[in-house]
Amino acid sequence: MTFQIRLSAIKLVFFSSISFVYSDLGPYIINPTPYHPLILKSQKEMNESLTYWEFFPDILDEVPPHVFQAWFRGDRRVNFGNKFTILHTDTPPYNLSWPVEEGEYYLFHLFDPDVPSKRDPRLREYRHWTVANIPGTNVEKGYVLAEYIGLIRNHTKDMLHRNVFVLYKQPEKLEFDDVVIKRDAPYLDRACFSHKGFAREHRLGKPIAVNFFH
Repeated sequence: MTFQIRLSAIKLVFFSSISFVYSDLGPYIINPTPYHPLILKSQKEMNESLTYWEFFPDILDEVPPHVFQAWFRGDRRVNFGNKFTILHTDTPPYNLSWPVEEGEYYLFHLFDPDVPSKRDPRLREYRHWTVANIPGTNVEKGYVLAEYIGLIRNHTKDMLHRNVFVLYKQPEKLEFDDVVIKRDAPYLDRACFSHKGFAREHRLGKPIAVNFFH
């Protein structure tokens, strides 16, 4: 476990890492992984990257305060637009980290806003993964609303897709009537999602962490 002190808020924020594998019920914990260096970016650096990749205003209204930390197989870290392949993402990221506050619940989405393409995103947002009611970073204790799937296809030179992690701090532990999207669900069951609409419906406020890859 590592920690940092946010001097502006005079507040201790803990980062903890967990490791998990995929099951029919979603991700669950396995042995803890060795320490992985965190990606630390200033608000200016995050804003520059998100602006360059055209996140505002369709995907985000403002820059979240934190970086969502994720590592896929081969120790490939998600780092604001780096490129992955189907092989890298055929299993869920094996390590996730974000700042936590004691006693709070968290929710994250992984989605693609560029389906079928960035020029013609008529199926945006395409949901790859959603886990809610996560105590701290104990993802294995969360409630899986959409089971994980990786990249649908490898990218071409002219068609990069942004695959976006957004994290919310929930106001409380939530009850959901949503139908769980299974790993083998029909293609269109994951299409036309709106993380902003979902946040409004469940009073989640603004995302507190973000990261993305291609």
